[in-house]
Amino acid sequence: MEMKDFYYDKYVNAISREEYSRLMKDNEYKKVALTNLPDGKRVSTVWLGINYNFTYHNPPLMFETMVFPQDSWGELDCDRYCSELMAIFGHVKMVRKWKK
Repeated sequence: MEMKDFYYDKYVNAISREEYSRLMKDNEYKKVALTNLPDGKRVSTVWLGINYNFTYHNPPLMFETMVFPQDSWGELDCDRYCSELMAIFGHVKMVRKWKK
């Protein structure tokens, strides 16, 4: 496995470390969705660019949804996805889960 197979753009194309660094500086590129819940919690979905599927036998997991408590960055919930479309659906699902 080449090191470039560790980094991916939003379209599941392997990219170099240099391209990854450039894209990580682009906040609009990284952001997928952000929802502020009525109780102050935040649901955030972002492109990670790094394959978090450390088995390397399945599609790369490079999008993440996290739930943060009010006035804190401590993590309450987390899920990862292999495509931006799955991440968008996962974001909606997480918002519904935490609105209850």
